[in-house]
Amino acid sequence: MKPSECAPDLALHASLCPLCGQDNRCAQQASSASGTSAATPLPCWCVAQTFAPALLAQVPAAAQGRACVCAACLAAFASAQHA
Repeated sequence: MKPSECAPDLALHASLCPLCGQDNRCAQQASSASGTSAATPLPCWCVAQTFAPALLAQVPAAAQGRACVCAACLAAFASAQHA
């Protein structure tokens, strides 16, 4: 799904990828939603990843800095770059 096809409210849900709408598995979002202390945030899968500026540019403006891109979209973008 292209970001332009994303439902406007989808971009505002922090636990969903703003590009595909699937669970982004954001550990930071999960810990805040469950009430886990912010002093001991859970490590997230994305910390060890590199997100290309071209991928991040696809995130709708309303979701930038609010919702994480999921691992599947990151992998799909990487595959498309190497194809």
